Amino acid sequence: MVSKAAAFFFALGAAFGQTPANGQPAGIEGVVVNSATGQLVPRVHVMLVGSSENAPRQYGAMTTAEGRFSIAGISAGPYVATAERVGFVAPSGTPALMLPPGESKTDVKLVIVPTGAVTGQVTDSEGAPVEGATVSAERQGLTIATAGTDDKGEYRIGGLAPGKYRIRVTHENWMRLGPETRTDGTEEINYAATYYPGSADAKAAGRVEVRAAVEASGIDVRLARYPIVRVSGRVTGIPAGLHVQVSAQTETGLDGGSATVRPDGSFEIWRLDPGTYSLTAVWSSPEGRNFQSARLPIEVTGADIGGLELQIVPPSNIPGRLEFDDDKAKKQPMPTRTLLLREVDTLNPMSFSARVESGDTFVLIDVQPGRYRVELPLTGVYVKSMRLGSAAIDGAVLDLSHGANGIDLSVLLSSDTGSVSGTVHDDSGSAAGTRVVLRAEPGNNEKGYVTAGADGSYSFAGLAPGSYKIVAVQESDNDAVTQQFGLESYDGLMDEIEIHAGEKVTRDLRRQTPR
Repeated sequence: MVSKAAAFFFALGAAFGQTPANGQPAGIEGVVVNSATGQLVPRVHVMLVGSSENAPRQYGAMTTAEGRFSIAGISAGPYVATAERVGFVAPSGTPALMLPPGESKTDVKLVIVPTGAVTGQVTDSEGAPVEGATVSAERQGLTIATAGTDDKGEYRIGGLAPGKYRIRVTHENWMRLGPETRTDGTEEINYAATYYPGSADAKAAGRVEVRAAVEASGIDVRLARYPIVRVSGRVTGIPAGLHVQVSAQTETGLDGGSATVRPDGSFEIWRLDPGTYSLTAVWSSPEGRNFQSARLPIEVTGADIGGLELQIVPPSNIPGRLEFDDDKAKKQPMPTRTLLLREVDTLNPMSFSARVESGDTFVLIDVQPGRYRVELPLTGVYVKSMRLGSAAIDGAVLDLSHGANGIDLSVLLSSDTGSVSGTVHDDSGSAAGTRVVLRAEPGNNEKGYVTAGADGSYSFAGLAPGSYKIVAVQESDNDAVTQQFGLESYDGLMDEIEIHAGEKVTRDLRRQTPR
């Protein structure tokens, strides 16, 4: 299976320099070791994935009863060796291998980690078992694995890599209708998505630590009762009689519910769990063009929300040009002459791009309404300000909630960037190899990370003026940070930094332990 690993290795090939497939073949030999016991592991599938002459290449082998493997006849080039077996996971940060022509590596050691499990029971507010509930193990905002409850309300989630997880239970009314009409004197009970041990508030969720080859038992969840919330409003800007949908998305992009807009433009969405959502109205024209409103953020806290208004706005064509605050910004080479609009305030942003022509002009086509960050592939240069028609805008965030109607956009670039640097330490001294994550505010799209050096030092350069948050994360969270910048476990643990034009900020950090 070539999938994500193969795509990754195209980048690896570029980093190493492509090695031609012709010439003498290479080979590797080695062992697979259980990280918990140090013993060699039999019947492990070993995969060697790489690229050669811009083509993905994959080789495989099974370990013997003694836990050894051998792969011969390999095209020379850069590879990564990984191993898989039921009940184990590969650790993150597997180093790359360079296999020269005609040579064999005979001392390759691959480590696999035994997985753990979580078991428990789900009950309702009266303590009765709940059958058919969905139980999810979440890590850094991502759902890693799920399981259902049986007739005793019991569940088991296995195959989990060691680490800390949130356990989330949903037992939803998928119809998302209003309250039942009851005439027998009973009251309908509504349950929100509930986090272990029994809170509807994600921030109050307990963390369950999963250890290698250990089952964490007794992780019981009592469902949290929650009012049946009604979110209502009106959609404007659409011809009468058209089929329009209003959807509510969570901060992580999950579907929170939807409703069809009535002929009079009104809508209502029922039974939203507590949390932050964005509402969007969408419809398609008979010609197949999509029209929508800008995202409208709401916070559900247990009370009905009414009087909302969503305005459908046609997509905009936006002509524009780049301007320069100084000669250095103007002379900075642009590897790909592309200007990008990336939506802010969401983890699943829309984006629109335009080619920057030789006269530093561009035209953005069919941009949907919303708030966007303007980005360019320039090192050490930032968007200082913009002008949309006669409206002056500080910074790089462009509000197109009401469209642009063909108004020109000018973007002023400056090279007067700032930086932040320092050292990372923990109780043992300098924390070499720690990931340091920097996140821009407002919005959540401008992020980056670096790895602290052997002396614990780190540095971010070429930063636009503004407010940032910075944190040094636990080594066990390196993979999540690399892939998703999932930082919810570090809420309240980040340092805040304000960087002005040309300013060099020094900030020493302590490696944080997530909640």
